[in-house]
Amino acid sequence: MMNLKNIDNYILYLFILILPVFPYSQVMFSVATVLLILIVKIIKIIFTKRISFSTGYFDVSVLLISISYILSTVFATPSIMNAFIFPGTTTLILLSVTIYYLVNQLSLQEKKTVTYFIFASVILYSIAILLSATKVITTISPVNNLSVSLFIIPLLPIMISLIFKQSEFIYKFLIVVSIFVSIFTVIISIIVLEHPKILSTKTSAEIALNTLKQKPILGIGTANFIESFNKYRPFEFNQKDTWATKFTQGSSFLLTNLTENGILGLTVFVTLIAVFVNYMIKTIVARKKVGWGILGSLDLLSVLLILLSFLIFAQSTVVIFILFILLGVISEPKKYEYLMPSKILSIVIALPMFILILIASYKMYNFTLAEYHYSKGLKSLSENKAKETYDSLKKAINLNPKVDRYHRALSSVNLGIASSLAKKEGISDNDKEKVTLIIQESINEAKAAVAVNNRSSENWQLLGKTYYLLIPLAKGADQFATDSYKEAIALDPINPALRINLGEVYMLQKDYKNAVDSFKLAVLAKDDHPNSHFNLATAYKENSELNLAKQEFEKTLILLPKESKDYDIAKKELDQLKDQE
Repeated sequence: MMNLKNIDNYILYLFILILPVFPYSQVMFSVATVLLILIVKIIKIIFTKRISFSTGYFDVSVLLISISYILSTVFATPSIMNAFIFPGTTTLILLSVTIYYLVNQLSLQEKKTVTYFIFASVILYSIAILLSATKVITTISPVNNLSVSLFIIPLLPIMISLIFKQSEFIYKFLIVVSIFVSIFTVIISIIVLEHPKILSTKTSAEIALNTLKQKPILGIGTANFIESFNKYRPFEFNQKDTWATKFTQGSSFLLTNLTENGILGLTVFVTLIAVFVNYMIKTIVARKKVGWGILGSLDLLSVLLILLSFLIFAQSTVVIFILFILLGVISEPKKYEYLMPSKILSIVIALPMFILILIASYKMYNFTLAEYHYSKGLKSLSENKAKETYDSLKKAINLNPKVDRYHRALSSVNLGIASSLAKKEGISDNDKEKVTLIIQESINEAKAAVAVNNRSSENWQLLGKTYYLLIPLAKGADQFATDSYKEAIALDPINPALRINLGEVYMLQKDYKNAVDSFKLAVLAKDDHPNSHFNLATAYKENSELNLAKQEFEKTLILLPKESKDYDIAKKELDQLKDQE
């Protein structure tokens, strides 16, 4: 029967088993699990009047990692909610470190149990991936073939080690079959699942180095890689097929960490690797002396493979958790225990911790509920349910107004509604007034997004777009649009779309000289982008530079497929210019 005294351990085991296949936010699921375990432990302190804890070999190293992320979040990240909620990188690291300490509190026998649950989680995950690949189920979180490989392959040594720990043939046979199923899953995932878009190592390294020149110690800020990507990606990036893709992480965990957390982040991560390698060498030597051989160190090999993968690849939530769980498993704990003289004292000590956990639980509940309404709003948007979308996004903002994504989404929804109304034939004065009000609300939400994170090019671009639509309706909107797009360009200088946006504002102002200059820079940023050439040609035409206009229309036609409507439009413009000769 289950021993209720160890219910916190059972919660931890279940967490390890379910985490890889959890269908929703794995970070939020982890928050709920950790808070529940801590509540149980506090209750145990009150009733047993006993405080016990264990220290481990990696305690200082993992603590330093959490400190580096906290410092980068507090002092370098423009939007702290992005670091804590989505993508929630800081929360992920703090949870992983906490779980390391929780695992390290277990006895040696309990740590062996953790190993078996990791084995079971790999099998469960493999089965789920196979069923998902064959479309039998679609409930697990979206995955790609790289994330499958990075989770399963490093854990194969631990799975193999379990074969030699069993004395009965049937158990050995089941483990062998499970290993083959896991390997088969990796092969199937490579064939069937999508290949992720990955930023090249060269580009990631350039972004990291350029970031360090400006912010060497703490980096650009946790969960804020996209700011460095926008600012510092090399000019050659625009010549790649992925030029329009916004990358939120580098090619590897190491380069992402270096960009976001600076030299401090890199130092503590390298320190962890050095400490582990030192521990691995000492442990293997000690195990050889008692005749364990190489098979006795397969658990260390799994950790080493994961750490090496951190140097080469970007990592998923699950693999980061698994690394810290395994560090807790292999760490040899030193146990300390303190028995309090009375239950009153145990309550006095435990109560403040209990209150803090309840406050944290309430906050995380609100944050999770806000994310739920945000996701619900996006789903309603995909189903063209305008009112439901609006209501859901409003609820998300009311619950957590410090997330720029929520404001940006609501602003975009309002823009869409306003555009639909404005395109109506024979639009009435009442509808015109309604359009103005909706655009004004869109501007307010875009401003709120900028206020939350004024280092986001996307926020400034959206604000510029809202002012652009307001130009025919409000005096001075053109200048606000110009200023907003200039801010966006300063944060994302080689983005041709932003240069085109700014040029379009100048065109409305009939400032054709500045429009030409802006479209020239768009062409310079990406010379094979037909939209840039077409806009430049139009600006030349309006500025009475007809020969240059013809040249740009001709370049546009070269870049466009002949069967497209855009080709017909550009050809018509070119023909009209030729007729004027």
